[in-house]
Amino acid sequence: MAEPAYYRVKLEGPGVLAELTATARVGVHRYTFPQAADAHIVLDLMAGIYNYPGKNVWTFVRVENDSLVTGYRQTNGWGRTRTEYFALAFSKPFAHYGSRSYDPKEPYRGFWGRFDQAHDWPDLAGHQLRLHFDFATKAGEQVLLKMALSATSTAGALRNLRAEAPG
Repeated sequence: MAEPAYYRVKLEGPGVLAELTATARVGVHRYTFPQAADAHIVLDLMAGIYNYPGKNVWTFVRVENDSLVTGYRQTNGWGRTRTEYFALAFSKPFAHYGSRSYDPKEPYRGFWGRFDQAHDWPDLAGHQLRLHFDFATKAGEQVLLKMALSATSTAGALRNLRAEAPG
């Protein structure tokens, strides 16, 4: 179902109800999980309207705590090396999170290579990143998320979040 300022769809596989709306700079999502289970929400920082090799110049993500994530994505396109900052807030703390980089594998023998950065690692960077956030949910439980954007900084994205979607 779609109408001005509201979109709703039931995801076929898991049966999750996804509802979306937005303010000028904040997207608000509500996911209703049909059964008690481990639920997952994916943050895809690779896709966009136009996808082509080299579109993503750089992506950075910081997991601030168990319900707040900040970062930015720098892309080529109509604005060369355009940077869009974000702040993502969840209504419920996530139990775990993980990431996957789709960057071409390059040999790296430095300090960071010693750690498992794919599971519960707080600072992530690369060209092609996807993250997942894991929740233990009850049947019918809803998880709300708010994604605020800013063209200037993550602090600006946090201000937009507080100003446009405080509740």
